Amino acid sequence: MSQQVEDSFPRKILKIAAAQIAMSAGYTDAKESALETIADVMEMYIQEIGKKTHQISEHNGRTESSFIDLLFAMEQLGIDIFSFGDYVTKEDKLFIDGIPEFPVIKATDEVPIEKQYNEEKPYIPGFLPPLPDARTYKNTPIYQKRHTDGISLRKEELKVRHLNEDALINLKNKINGEMKVNYENGMEEEQQIK
Repeated sequence: MSQQVEDSFPRKILKIAAAQIAMSAGYTDAKESALETIADVMEMYIQEIGKKTHQISEHNGRTESSFIDLLFAMEQLGIDIFSFGDYVTKEDKLFIDGIPEFPVIKATDEVPIEKQYNEEKPYIPGFLPPLPDARTYKNTPIYQKRHTDGISLRKEELKVRHLNEDALINLKNKINGEMKVNYENGMEEEQQIK
């Protein structure tokens, strides 16, 4: 599901709430831009309440926020909790037009790899994590190309040495300036090997 689809659901809810706030204030008609602005303000306000609630819960040494943290955050932001409670109990209209349906991703029939290969072991307590897959600690051979004769080994060593020298010279040239290379000794050795 794309980010745009995920964002559209909360945005629709905020716009419906903004329209209902405008209706409860006595307006019968509102422009789209006005509702967008009210929805933006509401979104920022809700985010600020969430940030404050999170800060309070972390300050108290918890990773998850509680209702008490929410009350403290609302109090710090200047919200009168008692009048807010009165408003919630007095306001009987929740959503006039109803809430749009939340976009849910359909579940697939695919079984995760871990569940395919790991069967439940009764001797492992449920609170412990499952053992890693057998494929994670299985030894697999790594085959390296071996040189069987000395000539091909020496050629490979010369090739690697030239590549290293070229890399160092390129690095030095980038730092200081030009430098010429003479591979005559290496070429003579290579000719002797052939």
